[in-house]
Amino acid sequence: MELSRSKRIILGITLIAIVVLSFFAGYMLKGVKPNKALNKDARDEIIDILDKYYYKDFDKENIEYSSLKALVKALNDPYTYLYTTDTKTNTGYFGYGFSSSNNDLGIRVVSVYKDSPADLKGIKENDVVIGVDTLTCAKKGVDEVSEYLKNASGEVTLHMLRDYKKYDVKLTKANISINNIESKKIGDIGYIKLNEFSQGVSIKFKSALTELEDSSITGLVIDLRNNPGGLATEVASILRLFIDNNEAFLYLESSKDGKTDVYRGVSAEKKSYDIKILVNNNSASASEVFALAMSKIMHYELIGEHTFGKNVFQSDFELKSLENSYLHVTLGYWYGNKMEKIENTGINADVEVIDDHYIPMPINDKVYELDMADDEIKNIELMLKEMGYNTRVDGYFDSELEFILTSNFESDKLNVETKNKIYDAYKYYIETNDKVLNKAIELLS
Repeated sequence: MELSRSKRIILGITLIAIVVLSFFAGYMLKGVKPNKALNKDARDEIIDILDKYYYKDFDKENIEYSSLKALVKALNDPYTYLYTTDTKTNTGYFGYGFSSSNNDLGIRVVSVYKDSPADLKGIKENDVVIGVDTLTCAKKGVDEVSEYLKNASGEVTLHMLRDYKKYDVKLTKANISINNIESKKIGDIGYIKLNEFSQGVSIKFKSALTELEDSSITGLVIDLRNNPGGLATEVASILRLFIDNNEAFLYLESSKDGKTDVYRGVSAEKKSYDIKILVNNNSASASEVFALAMSKIMHYELIGEHTFGKNVFQSDFELKSLENSYLHVTLGYWYGNKMEKIENTGINADVEVIDDHYIPMPINDKVYELDMADDEIKNIELMLKEMGYNTRVDGYFDSELEFILTSNFESDKLNVETKNKIYDAYKYYIETNDKVLNKAIELLS
């Protein structure tokens, strides 16, 4: 289905939509100046769009509009929001490099972009931002936090929680290049990671798949972990490379006009090799469309954890009354091949594998040596223990830990340099000991 810029069907950006299209990935929710004429024009335009397209009824006469933000927020729909594109750059986005969702304690990190400021400072998925500088994030919501960070200049201090342990990290905005696809060969097995179904990813996917197939792969792994979704047209183009019949794999049911758009396969040639799909709790929306079709129609196994469970889709409407501004609106529900409803339940993996590696705390600059005790030492001990070193895990710096450090990391102290070496070694260990990927490779071999 061809869609204009003002009405692009988007099946995702999931629970994190507000912030994926906000300061972390480069888009900004933007407060509107208190100009009554501008507010009235924008209010009328927004209500007109919602009245025509928003999938649920709402009281447009009495809806709160003390601000445009309050007007849209009154819908209580996390996927319907205002945003602007004034921070998009030629190379990607300008921001901090992570996306997040609302959380009772603050805002929860859902994904972190590789080599972004957030990634380089050790922020991980499922961390919670409880404060920024002197701002407390609890109960404020991602829109208020993004408003604060949008106007921040220079370095900001994020107050974080990981497993209920506090840590602080200082971040400065930077240009972020978002790579929506990665591919490589693992032995005779092809591997493609789809980070999001953004514009143009289907062309990159086809190119990567062709290159892998030309190298005579015997199996393929498609990794959808932490993929929040994206464009229906992109996920459809990729699915049509695999579905070997003309069965419907996606229904988009618009509630207001009663229209249903149907996406079907085009009888692609059945692949000669087996395929495994990797999913987790942060695989959402378009990722779930892909996983459902590959599982239910083509009978390829899903490996990992159950998916997020997002059964609604959105579209963007450019606002004439606000410069560079868009209204992202929930239009209706989407369903899979058998009209499956996955809202709030997600899709269960066929082979459940929990990736339960220890998630280390970011290191500090304090120096530790023999007979000292601290939670930071325990943080190091946990990493060393999982990598196979024979060490106690209680936060006490004993002679065995000193021997491990001198024998393997050229130091008898835990200073910043030594901790960085251990952190880098553990990061490499995790990357080369991916339990979910290893299970897929095992099943394909």
